[in-house]
Amino acid sequence: MSDERGERTPEDWPYFGEEPLSVERLEDRDDGRGAAFYLPADALEWLGPVGEVHLVAARPGAVRGNHLHRRRREVILVRAAGPWELAWRPPGGDAARRTFREPGAWLLAVEPETPHAVKNLGEEDLVILSCSSGHHDPDDPDTEPVSLLG
Repeated sequence: MSDERGERTPEDWPYFGEEPLSVERLEDRDDGRGAAFYLPADALEWLGPVGEVHLVAARPGAVRGNHLHRRRREVILVRAAGPWELAWRPPGGDAARRTFREPGAWLLAVEPETPHAVKNLGEEDLVILSCSSGHHDPDDPDTEPVSLLG
């Protein structure tokens, strides 16, 4: 569905299709000063109230994730200078993998109960910004480890 300006609305996003994980390449809005990537407003609307934001790096060969969240949705921005791999498993389904070779940034939307992981296949750090729909509560953990990538 689009609004009167022809732009996407939250009902259009994310584009899950048959999967509980959506991937969208982000446009680089470089204005001459360097790369600039923006989280789309509809992604934040889909996420709901942001309870936690964290920024991490994955060194060459390192894996981030390898877990699922029982209750939280997650929007993840991956900024890559080189190749990287994404793995996920739909609840009750088989694991899937996708390799990205072009530099740029991608937006991932992950539904609860969906194991996911990212592996840096490149020679430079992979930068990952994650926004979750709830706070991490050590007394009521929402995250479970799941091995998808080694």
